[in-house]
Amino acid sequence: MVPEGEIDGRRMAMSSTPGGPTRHGNMSAFGALLRHWRTVRRLSQFALAEDARTSTRHLSFLETGRSLPSRDMAQRLAESLALAPADANALLLAAGFAPAYAADAAKADDFEALERMLELVLAQHAAVPALVIDAHWNIRIRNAAAGRLFAGFRTGYQLPERTADNVLHILCHPAGLRQFMPDWAGYATPFVNQVRREASLALSETAVTLHDAVQAYPGVAELAGAADDDGRPRAAPPTLHLHRGRQHLSFHTAFTTFSLPFDDMGPSIRMECLYPADGVTATTLGKLAGT
Repeated sequence: MVPEGEIDGRRMAMSSTPGGPTRHGNMSAFGALLRHWRTVRRLSQFALAEDARTSTRHLSFLETGRSLPSRDMAQRLAESLALAPADANALLLAAGFAPAYAADAAKADDFEALERMLELVLAQHAAVPALVIDAHWNIRIRNAAAGRLFAGFRTGYQLPERTADNVLHILCHPAGLRQFMPDWAGYATPFVNQVRREASLALSETAVTLHDAVQAYPGVAELAGAADDDGRPRAAPPTLHLHRGRQHLSFHTAFTTFSLPFDDMGPSIRMECLYPADGVTATTLGKLAGT
């Protein structure tokens, strides 16, 4: 009986033979995605291999990019990792297979329910600027404090309409909020690293498109690598400083992620709150609110 890893190796060799079958999987991307989800689920290679009915050696080959799985193996891994349909499809695509899982028809209703809940949450943060940001970094909701704060800065934006409400474009476009940020590079680096990680792991066309567009802005490509081995930023964004004319404001940034019970879509929904980092900023927010 030939070990499964050797079968994969032979298949990959066959795929490269002129006139032979073609396989468009990306071993490096599949391995990174598999390792990412195993880490998220806090499973050892042994535990995952046992549950997916394979060997630890073969699982190691898959994670290091030495092999691609069969379709059945990819689906068993997705089931063992308890992946949502979208994430399971991403795993299959990375292995070179067509998606196999239908999107949940209730997702749209779930998202609307989550948005209604978040509107109530934002109402409890009326004193500080707060935003709800979706999986692709688009601003879906902003509270009144955020509207008041950024109204003056938005008059200086020169962003295309289609990107004017995207956090990454706002931060990185030379004519966006960046022009008012004296420590732009320090603040933007964790965001740039995060979208780079999402583009490489999520295998989402939207994430890749966003990453490529942001990387094209001057100076963004140079914001390299302040990240751990798994691609995650080493620290939260530093203090946000905004300077406009004589107005100097400073904020501590806090992100919270949300999900509905037993639902997997929520962690991609973020709420960003900006807390005043000094008395001047707190006073300014009070004046904007008319208090």
